[in-house]
Amino acid sequence: MKKIIHFKIKYMKAEELRIGNILLCNGFEVEIDCIQKNMLAKVGENFYTPIDQFEAIPLTEEILLRTDLQSEEDGFWDKEGIINFQIKLNECEVYYNGELLTFCYSFHELQNLFYALTGTELTINENTL
Repeated sequence: MKKIIHFKIKYMKAEELRIGNILLCNGFEVEIDCIQKNMLAKVGENFYTPIDQFEAIPLTEEILLRTDLQSEEDGFWDKEGIINFQIKLNECEVYYNGELLTFCYSFHELQNLFYALTGTELTINENTL
């Protein structure tokens, strides 16, 4: 696991999360394996941790470089070249077929949106965790 410097973006609710989302816990990136009301389980552990022990991962160019998105001059693209992600200060503009669709502020939000649009998971490459 890779320890990273971070800041708290916002309080997260369990309803915003999906199994497979990647969050920070004690400064380390972890994948969520199970979700209960206000408790989350990390992959490889068989106990729950309170949700307030987790933080969202801020969206940065460095994070997106660790995914399978294609890096281009005009941002990051999905493999089909339909969805474009452009990092601007503390947010990510998401374009679909050239039209601004929405803004995302954390990696798990982007993961959820990516899944809703493509039906596939957006993950951080394991060799960089």
